Amino acid sequence: MIWSIRLTYRRSIKLFVLLTLSTACEISSAQSIPCDGRLMVINGFGNANVYPILIDRTNGTSTTGQPIIERETPVEIWNPESYGYRWKDSTFYGTILYQAINSIDFFVLDKSGVFSLSEVTDPELEDGSRLLAGCVSNDQQHLIIIENRKIPPIQGGGYDPTLPNLLHKINLETGNYEFDETILLQGMANSDTIGIVSTDIAVDPVSGLAYSFDGFSKRLVTIDLETGMVDNTSYPIIDFDATYDSKTPRGLFFDAFNRLYGIAHDMYNQSSGSYLFEFDKSTGTIAHVYPFTPPSDTAKIYDGCSCPMTVALEKELRQEELRQCQTTEAVIKVAFMNQFILASPVNFRDSFPLGVEVQEVLYNPYGGNISGIGSNVLDIKNLQPKLGVDSIIVRLSVSEQMTGGDYTCQASLYDVNLSEMGDERTAIFSDYLPTPAFNDATPFSVTELEALAPILSYEKCEDAPLILRPFENTAGLSFLWENGATSDTLEVSEAGFYGVTVDTGCESFEYTVEVDENLLSVDLGQDRALLFGESIVLSPAVQHSRPLADYLWSSTDTSALSCYTCPTVEAMPTQTTSIISLRVEDENGCVAEDEVELVLERPVYVPSAFSPNDDGRNDRFLLQTPSGVEIIYFRVYDRWGGMIWETQEGVTNTPDYGWGGTFSGNKAVPTGIYLWSARLVYPDGKKQELSGEVSLIR
Repeated sequence: MIWSIRLTYRRSIKLFVLLTLSTACEISSAQSIPCDGRLMVINGFGNANVYPILIDRTNGTSTTGQPIIERETPVEIWNPESYGYRWKDSTFYGTILYQAINSIDFFVLDKSGVFSLSEVTDPELEDGSRLLAGCVSNDQQHLIIIENRKIPPIQGGGYDPTLPNLLHKINLETGNYEFDETILLQGMANSDTIGIVSTDIAVDPVSGLAYSFDGFSKRLVTIDLETGMVDNTSYPIIDFDATYDSKTPRGLFFDAFNRLYGIAHDMYNQSSGSYLFEFDKSTGTIAHVYPFTPPSDTAKIYDGCSCPMTVALEKELRQEELRQCQTTEAVIKVAFMNQFILASPVNFRDSFPLGVEVQEVLYNPYGGNISGIGSNVLDIKNLQPKLGVDSIIVRLSVSEQMTGGDYTCQASLYDVNLSEMGDERTAIFSDYLPTPAFNDATPFSVTELEALAPILSYEKCEDAPLILRPFENTAGLSFLWENGATSDTLEVSEAGFYGVTVDTGCESFEYTVEVDENLLSVDLGQDRALLFGESIVLSPAVQHSRPLADYLWSSTDTSALSCYTCPTVEAMPTQTTSIISLRVEDENGCVAEDEVELVLERPVYVPSAFSPNDDGRNDRFLLQTPSGVEIIYFRVYDRWGGMIWETQEGVTNTPDYGWGGTFSGNKAVPTGIYLWSARLVYPDGKKQELSGEVSLIR
């Protein structure tokens, strides 16, 4: 069930008011804060300064700019949590969070930054509840705040998602800041929870739908402010724990172009792991992430807000690197986000440097009288605003005489009346979105035709196709290859000469592209046989026409190689068969490969006779190998098969693990023929069984 009630008032709380009286101002000449769509945060530590958020999309970062409101006197207790900006009177309204205290305070911060005290009344809040989400309504009449309901402290405390949230509307029109209405918020019928843990709320300036972030389920949710219905199932869960150090958005806000942002930070360590998120409202996912740097190490930013209900322009060129005779398009994104601006027509102008000509207005949903076609200045008079975001698209051409260099261009709306919004501006200038600067011109460059410098020489790798691309920037150029192809690239499989005609729009140029065969081969020689324990140096024979960039060796015997990136390596295999491979690459990106097989032989020398007479020669009967091999056992038998001697866990080539012609300790055996058997195990696990006979001569 969805319901709304009028509340009776239970107790009074403090109101912090920052007045605009000139006698009390801390800033000598307070100006109106322009409602220009910028994102803003209030420092919750110290002087309560207000900062704009600057986004550097080129480098993928965000930070704060110079204060919009800068105060000199610190605020003793200042934790602004649920706040919004009201363009109607250039004032910030919100609540202050007191940790571990079951109460709220309502603050008002206007453009002058003066502190004062007043009293208002509040609804009867539940014990332990928290107000973490707030914003100003689109009609400017209310501060909307959401009460997250909690389990009473006596029962253990903590947020209770089984309880529906309460949405309060605080009247900003009367000056008494009364709580006009409370609406019970209800989750979707198919959701796991009825309530949410709302960390902030922002209202779409066009649709009026409210967006919030549910700290319990870790997803974006939408709230219908009329019915109280919360859609907490449509959007996916976002894994902030694994990707963003568990930093979830605590502040939500829209910009003038209806983009939704969220700021996530550690309230107690602002300089560590703070982020500004840009959300995709169509999917509920994160579109972009900008690591956020707060204004200082001691800053505490609990929330954020903006003034999206404004008029704004953004401008981009389809190509920013242009050449003489090229055509391109300028896209001017236009945001009319306030009903007050819709009543009166405005004028539009887009100016370009001399040498850039306006050819045609390709798209204009606003009507008006167009002039300036064929010149470098486009004017549209009596353009009729429409609520929302749309674009004006203009086709441009660069003249053959335009000097090469770096340029800028900027669009504007003029004769704009924003007085109903408390905004003194009469002209709105376009912004170049990738940079953090605000209302900066759009850059572009022009290259003269003589400086195009096509790539006319290539080397082709053997047995590999090659893509010919004479120009890196092909915008505005048309191509005709000698085989009739008209693409800006051509795939070839053979060396030779390839002709192409390039039309710049002013004139045509004929080029011949030469393709040579790139020489690169590698030879590791014939397969080889090695004795166990023996090493070999592999020196490849490499033929190449371009300098070599990389060597990459590999082996099926992972411990065989002394180096993997050296021109020459030493190999000592331990497996019966090893495949050694080499891949070489030259600076042209061509690759050649070869491999060699190394076969490991395991010979064991066993004498047919020995004479244990202590003369220092052939005194012991032992197993001999090119290098030491582990002996599992080595046994000697008499002619009837009785074992008379044994050693275990020894190593070949070691006299201590050989037979000295004795049995039962040191008793000498007589001259004769004796039988023997042995089992060896190699480092690769291979076992070898041996047996035979030996003559003992005394």
